[in-house]
Amino acid sequence: IKSGIPLFLEKPLALKDEAANRLARIAEDQGFIGLVDHLHLFAPEFRKLVRVARSRGEIRGITSVSGNRGPHRDSWSACWDWAPHDVSMALTVMDSVPTSVVAQIVDRAEDGGIVFENIRLIMTFSNGTVADITTGNAFDSRRREFSVALEDFTILYSESSESERALVMGHGSNMRPVQVDSVPPLTSSLMEFASRVRQGKGGDTDLALGVNVVRILSAAELSISKGLSVAIDQSVPGSTNGNVG
Repeated sequence: IKSGIPLFLEKPLALKDEAANRLARIAEDQGFIGLVDHLHLFAPEFRKLVRVARSRGEIRGITSVSGNRGPHRDSWSACWDWAPHDVSMALTVMDSVPTSVVAQIVDRAEDGGIVFENIRLIMTFSNGTVADITTGNAFDSRRREFSVALEDFTILYSESSESERALVMGHGSNMRPVQVDSVPPLTSSLMEFASRVRQGKGGDTDLALGVNVVRILSAAELSISKGLSVAIDQSVPGSTNGNVG
């Protein structure tokens, strides 16, 4: 960042609040071109979901289920490996950070001495909207379903085990597929990165989102260990206040 080299950063931005905040401060001082690869944010289907959701009024709720059997990593938990995608998607749709987070391990599976886990993470926003996320590496197969509920209208972005993406909208039995020029999420994010490099700008909002994702995951980790809800400090960007209740 200090050298001014454009960066394509893997998610999560960091594994600690302090590290994420430090990167954000350096970028603010030096400038930043690039992106944090919360790759589903760049998928055409998800971008369409965000545009439609924001145009149709108040969001009543978000439900997300994602994961696979594996991978298992020694360096960080399934929460830090899988949840950055779902959390970044929810924060993008809401365009805000939650006021509280509560998380728990809801499923465990053991294979060859390796333990796989699924985590349920619930974020509550200031307007009462709840994002209910279940994610992890203890599923039987790969899946992703991200649903946004509005009044009498639902938008669902999904990805099959064969990496086929779909977007459907409607209400009840009137859910209908929406045609989108589909591009794989990683390809979309690389295209966005290349565009920012050519333009010589773009990436500040990605870093800010990356910092907030780390805040949420830190709060979720604390919630799992304490078994209680963790409040997010709304007055101090990039940090959790550590209060549980």
